[in-house]
Amino acid sequence: MGLFDRIKKAVNADPSDPNPVISGTPARGHIVDAGRYSVGNTNTTSARWSKKEITLYVVGGPVDRLTTVSCFLGERAHVWASWDREVPILLDPSGNVLGLDVPAWEAEVAELDRSGAPLREAVPARDLDARTWDQEAGALDSVEGVGFDTWVAIEAALATEAVPPSDWDIRATQLGVPAGRWAAVQQEWQARMRKDWKLASRFGAAYAAATGQ
Repeated sequence: MGLFDRIKKAVNADPSDPNPVISGTPARGHIVDAGRYSVGNTNTTSARWSKKEITLYVVGGPVDRLTTVSCFLGERAHVWASWDREVPILLDPSGNVLGLDVPAWEAEVAELDRSGAPLREAVPARDLDARTWDQEAGALDSVEGVGFDTWVAIEAALATEAVPPSDWDIRATQLGVPAGRWAAVQQEWQARMRKDWKLASRFGAAYAAATGQ
């Protein structure tokens, strides 16, 4: 084998899969939030594998029981793992999500590509205007006059400005919350979010945009 062939072989070699080996009961997960497509960020082991974080619920289980899994995917599997798609996952004996079944997902994506199925690119996770949220009735009703956008803006301000907890109410009042009511307002919004995965996903996208994440 000549020098050129050895270089070509080294370049085309498939680096080792950086994902840990996990075993469990196969199931399906429904993605409600997925990071944007990227390759070769600082958390990858190579250009072949890119880190992906996916928030999902178990198909057939409660939709408000969300789990965020982190894994490394190849380029095509990374793109196909988009919002509103079902992916293979593995569960422990108690029904908890162990993680994405990466080999199974890579195989599914290869078959999808071979079949010529339309990619249906993911709606960007942080593009609030592009996603159809179909919120439950009352999910976005104001709490003591504090609407969804104000709630998100306050949560973002408290985080980005590193406001100490002792001053949260003062800062929230400056941003439109009735004096002395921030704790109650925040508690109600968070309670709604825990019960409604669509609201939780919407908050996550809005909060990320507000904080520049």
